[in-house]
Amino acid sequence: MLVNVQEPDFEPAGLDPKIDDFRRKKTNEIFDDLERYLSEPKLEVERVILDGEPAQMISELAFARKVDLVVTGRRGLGRVARAWLGSVSGRLVNICQRPVVIVP
Repeated sequence: MLVNVQEPDFEPAGLDPKIDDFRRKKTNEIFDDLERYLSEPKLEVERVILDGEPAQMISELAFARKVDLVVTGRRGLGRVARAWLGSVSGRLVNICQRPVVIVP
């Protein structure tokens, strides 16, 4: 399962539909590339695009689908940026009720 969670933008007038369409288009392009890569070992792939807080949404989805393992990447933020912005992968490890592996 390929999952992308897009945090809502908080703009005074709300999210411009063109921006949302652009983000979803780019996400699907990335998913296309990943599916081509994963088709070699003939893996079945499901696409899931969600809106919300990423760690929370991934954790809830993993629990609901009873996944065996959550594999996530990290952006490689430095200590100061990670402390200021937080880390989705770090939060996911702390709240997810399924095993999580972080790939650098």
